[in-house]
Amino acid sequence: MGYCYFAYRLPDSDQILYLKGQIIKTAVSELPGKTAILIHDFSGDNIYLIENPEPCQPDDFKLHLQNDGGEFIAEKKDYLQNFKQIHQHIQSGAVKKIVLSRINSVSCSKKPMEIFTELNRHYKNTFNYLISSEETGTWMGASPELLLQQTGNKISTVSLAGTRPAGTSQKWLDKEKEEQQFVTDFIESVFRKHHVDQIFVSDTYTKNAGPVEHVCTDIHALTNEPKIILNLLEDLHPTPATCGLPKQIARDIILATENHDRKFYTGFIGILNKNSSTFFVNLRCMELKKKSALIYVGGGITLQSLAEKEWDETCKKSLTLERVLNWFHFSGYFL
Repeated sequence: MGYCYFAYRLPDSDQILYLKGQIIKTAVSELPGKTAILIHDFSGDNIYLIENPEPCQPDDFKLHLQNDGGEFIAEKKDYLQNFKQIHQHIQSGAVKKIVLSRINSVSCSKKPMEIFTELNRHYKNTFNYLISSEETGTWMGASPELLLQQTGNKISTVSLAGTRPAGTSQKWLDKEKEEQQFVTDFIESVFRKHHVDQIFVSDTYTKNAGPVEHVCTDIHALTNEPKIILNLLEDLHPTPATCGLPKQIARDIILATENHDRKFYTGFIGILNKNSSTFFVNLRCMELKKKSALIYVGGGITLQSLAEKEWDETCKKSLTLERVLNWFHFSGYFL
């Protein structure tokens, strides 16, 4: 058991919290009734808890940057081959949607704290975080997606899917609306399964996430069961927005098809307090190494998907973090 350093800023907040605490490997059998940070990977094989995190200063951070290499970095031909396999599963009717991901490796000479400062300066409406320990390595992200929040008897989440350049004037395509509806229907079915009350589903709207935007729906409900959040987490993760539908079949196909380990990408991070818990899907994230940054990106594949367009979508998503790593080169996009 060692120390873990964790910094985060909630969406639309000006406050950045810098924390350190003991990190332990755990299981989500119950949530601690005290302040803690939960880090959950995609597969559920590596789940960590930062216990009793204490405030610290940015200069106190001891960052663990692992050596470069060892990961499968997909070239375009690799991605297109995986897309073909995925699309065949969908055409067969075995699954409606599968999220296919890849890793993009970018040379990086900036210090992690410099990158995190740029991330917070330019992405205001995302959940921004930096985590570092011997157990996890060093990860950073700017996620637009709330997985689940519980405050008192109110629970909230969002249905998020579809990606296009920010400020696009055209209407959302049928493929993107269908993909997002899959997520909405899935979340509603999970809520109904656990008999939560007064489920409210908002109209869809466009949610900005820096250089890209998504089609989004807010979902709220009430519950008088204090431990229901554990059951909801178990059934919601991974969502159709990060895995596919049906969930278990999609997950099995992903693990059999992708050439890399997703690690913490498309897992989730929980901020746990005595009276509330908030969990964010770990999207738009990267693993920082000594000389490079591994940017994890993906997109939902449905029957209407086209391989070249899906590849282009992952390239646009990668820019969210590439622009932070090379800010001066890309600064014209944000003036």
